[in-house]
Formats: sequence, C-alpha cells, structure tokens
Amino acid sequence: MSKKFGIDISYFQRGIDLKQCKKEGVEFVIIRASFTNSNKLFQKDSTFETHYNNAKKNGLEVGVYHYSKACSFEEGKQEAINLYNKCLINKEFEYPICIDVEDECQKKAGKDNVTMAIKGFCETLEDLGYYVSVYANINFIENYMNYDELSKLYDFWIAYWNKDEPNNEKYNYGMWQFGGETNKIRTNKIAGYICDQNYSYKNYKEIMKKNKLNGCYKINNEDNQINIGDLVTIKKAYASSSQSLIAIHTAKTGSNCYVTNIYRGTRFPYQLGAKKGNISSKNTIGFASLDAICK
Repeated sequence: MSKKFGIDISYFQRGIDLKQCKKEGVEFVIIRASFTNSNKLFQKDSTFETHYNNAKKNGLEVGVYHYSKACSFEEGKQEAINLYNKCLINKEFEYPICIDVEDECQKKAGKDNVTMAIKGFCETLEDLGYYVSVYANINFIENYMNYDELSKLYDFWIAYWNKDEPNNEKYNYGMWQFGGETNKIRTNKIAGYICDQNYSYKNYKEIMKKNKLNGCYKINNEDNQINIGDLVTIKKAYASSSQSLIAIHTAKTGSNCYVTNIYRGTRFPYQLGAKKGNISSKNTIGFASLDAICK
C-alpha cells in the first residue's frame, strides 16, 4: 500500500514549527481539537486554532481528534455536538474526524457501553457530513470494545508502536500510529519536538472532495430569512442517512422549536433547540437545512 507520513499534535507540542515539519517530510497533521476533562466536561485544546491555521498556511492536510471519556451513546453524541459547535464549524479537513478511545473510565464501562459511546459520537458526526475514524491501541480494540461490529461501520486509526504494520487482514485501518516517545522506525522528534508519528494509507483528501465531506464544500445560504431566536416548525425531520434534512434525529416532523444558532455556509446551518438562546448539546434537538424548517 502507498502511504503518507504525518504527525499528531496537541497542546504538548505548542510552538512546533509546522513549516519545518513539512521540510522534514510531514504531509498531514492530526490535531487534538478537544478533550473531555477530569470533571467530564468538554474542553477545547488551547492550541487548536493556532495549530490548524499554521497547518493550513503551510499546505499540510489536516484532520482532528477528540479525547473521549464517553461511556454511553448519549455521552458520545454530546461530545460530538460540542466538537462540531466549538471546533469544526467553518473549517475544512482533508483527514478524518477521530474519536480517541483509551481512557481508564472506558475500560471500566464495559465493551457494550464503549461501543455505544463510539456509535453515538460517530453517527452524530456522520449525519452532520463528516468522515469519522476511531483511534485506539490494539489492546483496547481487542479487550474494551466490540471491534468486529465497529470495524464494519467505521474506519480505524490504530496505535501500534512497532516496526511491523498491524495485520491488515485482521484490522480495518486507514492510519497507523507507529511511534511516539518510543519509535522503532525513525527518530521520535520532528522539528525538535517529540510527537506521535503516523502513516496513512487512503487518499483521504480525494474521499472528502468526492463525497463533499468535512466542510470541503460550501453552500450559499447567506440570504435565508430565518434568524437566531425564531420559533420554527419542522417540515420534515429525516429523509435518509445520505440525504438528511436534519441531523440528530430527536427532532420530529410538525414540532416547534427555536433556532439557537446559525452557521452560514454549512450543510445544516440552523441549530435547533427546545429552549430559546441555549446552544448546549443537552438542549440541541437537531441541525437543519433550510428545506427542513419554516417560520
């Protein structure tokens, strides 16, 4: 398989020179956008915007990951909504949006709960027009999730710090994290920073472009006469997974709700909520296209 070389970075690589990284052969970068903190609250990585802008400035292809502590479908869904609201809107990503599953709380939650958490996260983002991937190490894949079920649904990014690639007949993966602080293939530093290093095996940029995913296309909805705070009626809540009018299917045809936020130029510009002015994931019932709602 042909492959590209990339790195994944976060606050811990703050200040890294991505121009120098490119000179050293880096072709793509997966940036930590956010994480669930010790209080199980969503937190945006303080260096995400800087890393994203620097990567784009230097012509690197970009994906993101969210460090998850979700242990149920609903928690996974809420992490995805927060990630969408606070990090993904109005940005373009040539690489997947990844859920990082490795926390101790998830080990204790059991395979079925972790599997449902991953589904909650991934289904939500897929409905919003994003290509998703699941990051985990081999131990977690084999012992803490229902991998056979998930691998039929989602791409995987496998952490396996070794000289040899993971078994590509046994595991469904598009990216391999082959080293970090320990690196058996090459030096563990890029541009003077220790960082995790990866190979990708799919033409992700072409996948996003061809399928209009990850914000890699724009919709002209600047002139729509619906405003934040408007009470609207849902005309049609759901068509199909590929042609949804509303993502997050708790919205019901004929019901009324409020427009809590508007993201111009996106597939689903209207965030809908049960409470006026509240854009929290708890009160979000959907993200709608113009065709889905009316005043």
